Amino acid sequence: MTHVPLHDDDQAREAHTGQLLLEQYKLYVQSAENVTMKLASASRFYLTVLAGLLALFSLPKDVVAAQFQEVLYAGIGLLGVVLCVVWFLNLHSYRQLNRGKYKIIHEIEQRLPAAPFRREWDVLGHGKDKTRYRPISELEQAIPVAFLLVYLALFVYYLPLALATLSTLSH
Repeated sequence: MTHVPLHDDDQAREAHTGQLLLEQYKLYVQSAENVTMKLASASRFYLTVLAGLLALFSLPKDVVAAQFQEVLYAGIGLLGVVLCVVWFLNLHSYRQLNRGKYKIIHEIEQRLPAAPFRREWDVLGHGKDKTRYRPISELEQAIPVAFLLVYLALFVYYLPLALATLSTLSH
């Protein structure tokens, strides 16, 4: 097999293609980082709102009319449950989006001289060996589940009281 030298035009085109690929890689890595930042921002929002709603349970009884306290608390419990479910689904969606982005990053790395993200994932055992790496997404999803249990317990506790209060008021 004889080696055919590249013409200057071919070499320039190949260099340009490599540069474009590297720029696309950088943009895609930045895009994945942006998704992670959006996820963190969304999680701060949900955490703040859910903690604030829990603080409402500490209001003195004279702030809320006594006959409506159970109704308010049941409503807060239900709102908390809904927010926790939405938060969990958001986390799952961001996780899927980033999984897809990193799959594409790994594909681009196959055409580059080095593949740092692929190598890092290999070193970490692909998230399967928990002694080497526990995926942050697993830990992130535990937080809305913990809040969900609290809000669900509050809702279940206050719902019968709220229904009793409402039936008393209607008579």
